[in-house]
Amino acid sequence: MNKVFKVIWSEARNAYVVVSEMAKSHGTKSCSTKKLLAMLIATGIMTCASVAPAMAANLAPEDTKIEVGKDASVKGSEGVAIGPKIQHIGTAAAAVGAQANATGNYSVAMGNLVNVDADWNKNHPGEWRNSGDFSVALGSQSGAWGAVSTAVGALSKAEGDFANAIGSYANASGNYTNAMGLYSAASADYTNAMGIYSAASADYANAIGSYAKADVAYSVALGSASVADREAGVVGAFAPEQGADSLTWKANGGAVSVGSATLTRQITNVAAGTEATDAVNVAQLKAATENAGWNLSTGKEITNPTKVKSGAIVDFSGDDENITVSKEENENATLVNVKLNRNLNVDSVNAGDYFMSSESGIGFGGEAYITQSGLNANDKVITNVAAGVYNTDAVNVGQLKEVEEVAANANKGWNLSTNGVATEATNVAPGEIVDFSGDKNISVSNDKTKVKVELNKDLVGIETISNGDAKLTLGGLSTELTNGQGASVKLFGDATIINGKVNVYNDGRIAGVAAGINDTDAVNVSQLKNSA
Repeated sequence: MNKVFKVIWSEARNAYVVVSEMAKSHGTKSCSTKKLLAMLIATGIMTCASVAPAMAANLAPEDTKIEVGKDASVKGSEGVAIGPKIQHIGTAAAAVGAQANATGNYSVAMGNLVNVDADWNKNHPGEWRNSGDFSVALGSQSGAWGAVSTAVGALSKAEGDFANAIGSYANASGNYTNAMGLYSAASADYTNAMGIYSAASADYANAIGSYAKADVAYSVALGSASVADREAGVVGAFAPEQGADSLTWKANGGAVSVGSATLTRQITNVAAGTEATDAVNVAQLKAATENAGWNLSTGKEITNPTKVKSGAIVDFSGDDENITVSKEENENATLVNVKLNRNLNVDSVNAGDYFMSSESGIGFGGEAYITQSGLNANDKVITNVAAGVYNTDAVNVGQLKEVEEVAANANKGWNLSTNGVATEATNVAPGEIVDFSGDKNISVSNDKTKVKVELNKDLVGIETISNGDAKLTLGGLSTELTNGQGASVKLFGDATIINGKVNVYNDGRIAGVAAGINDTDAVNVSQLKNSA
């Protein structure tokens, strides 16, 4: 195989080509192959990596191209293709490596395709290529498909616009993202993942450290294996009811995490915070603890209170006789109840000019007194006195007037009538005795001013008792009961006569029985004989 070759300008192909030194020159000088190749690669990459297509000097005809390698082909103007089977080169783009393709304008692709069966190109399965304008892909099977994106490292991918993937298997699929480190992934917009296996999967999230993960928007995961998964909108602990929605108590961005549920870290070298939303250090916490507590004063002596430190015990006690102190706990607070006992044990009670004393008794404004000896009203009128009931009760003026009226009418006496005949009333003079008497069947008694008239239970000398048409006649030899409708029962001698016909004698014989008619009627002796 001929290993002696040179690079010459091809008028027919309108590009630099590599040919054998034995081939005829087409109007250009030969030079050292290694130096020329190095110069071409450096010049092509430097030219295509810039955002301006202009070159330092135009040494070749317009629409200059460089094609080095079997089946290498530059489609765009001023492109560089160095490597076999390079087919797709954009304007002012450079592709270096076997089957490396730079389809984006002003882009660079460097690296060899190892696995031609891989499907890394979205538009052309099975092909590896850098298709973004102004983008760079460096490394075997790397790809930069977004505009102005960069992929550096084997199998690195920069799929988003303005995305950067640096490191083997690094993947920057979101727009305006950075993925740096082995298997790092920045999959959402405006994210940063830095560290091996780091991942930022939500917009504006940042994961910094090996295996760090930022899963919610605006979150930050700092340190290896840190996880930031607490979303915005969470109200902090001990937030007051008013103002809980302010930025001081409620975050509007994702959390900053320096660990995870199974990994914790200390944050050291923290300066003392000054604003309400600043972090505090241990020194500030100690100072707050030392200054915590409250002031206690009694008897309105607020100028000289007692400092009660946090955790100290303050005992509220009563005197056990008149004041009781108790506590009551609920969900929100502990209540201290101070109560005055219902039954008080005191020497005296004063209320202005009024007093109550075990020695002086009770005083009413210096005008009246009640002592063990009695009431001294000091010639003052006692008002609102209820009417007395018992013999030892005080009477009021109303009762006294009633007595005066009774006394005035006492000499007039009173009138007595009987059986409702008021015209025949008899005047009873004061002091005169009126006797209410009964007879052998009526008893009369009195209970002080009450007269009671009663009918005796055993009546004597009664001839008849009537109730409407019914009448009971009581005689010396007979007693008869009639109902005014023809029915009667008469007790006479040794017999009882019913309705004046049927006689029931004391020996049990019944006489005057009429012949029975119905099946349930009684029969007489005559009917019985006739049936024999």
